[in-house]
Amino acid sequence: MKYLIILIFVLGCATGSQEDIFGSSVGGEDTYQLIDPNGTYIVKREVKLRDGKLITRLRYFAKDGVTPLENTVAISRVGTLRSTKELAVLPEAFQYKVWFEKEEYFSQGKLNPRKRSMGITVSSPKPQWSGVKDFTLPKARYICFFSQLPDCLKIQRLLIKSARQAVNLYVIWDNFPYHKELYADVGDDLVTMASLKVSGQEKEEFKFSLDIGSQILFYHYDKNLNFTKMFWVAQGISMINIEGR
Repeated sequence: MKYLIILIFVLGCATGSQEDIFGSSVGGEDTYQLIDPNGTYIVKREVKLRDGKLITRLRYFAKDGVTPLENTVAISRVGTLRSTKELAVLPEAFQYKVWFEKEEYFSQGKLNPRKRSMGITVSSPKPQWSGVKDFTLPKARYICFFSQLPDCLKIQRLLIKSARQAVNLYVIWDNFPYHKELYADVGDDLVTMASLKVSGQEKEEFKFSLDIGSQILFYHYDKNLNFTKMFWVAQGISMINIEGR
């Protein structure tokens, strides 16, 4: 209960229009150090909320901060539900590039709202990772791109809702289909069901756990609910803000 009270206080202090609440608190550029079993890397994370669109760009570099390794751009629509007046996030499009052994692999996805599906185009040096395919999206209240999770959870107030009880949502892998090469035992699907809950509070830091079936990711936020850290124990991955707001 104490986590719920603290989170209500933090979010309750943010009043005003959508842009007032999220235009400043969701946005900006941060630099993270990412460590996995293969080494240490630099991640540049840029976030914008403009004209009802949440736009994020993640650029992964080698330790030198210059050599590119991955690049993700994701766009989601942010609006208000007519029935409840709550903010909602709808993933719309993504582009992803990764370099394996100096060769470029590419994928992009675009939402078809009428069909509630996402068309995926894949291009790579390997025939099995080339072509176009349409994927039906689940009928769900909450659905987020993987790269946008820190902001998608915050905008929709899932952080405070998870303090009351676990919140179910779906995650779209916006590095599909290469996610199964990057991460072990995450499956082949474009979409994965997940469950979010608050896991603790220490000093001026809030901690949340995201269960994606067989693995758990831990997301940390500061007292202003700015995303600061991510730990994915099963993958041996940590991502920590080293130069941000």
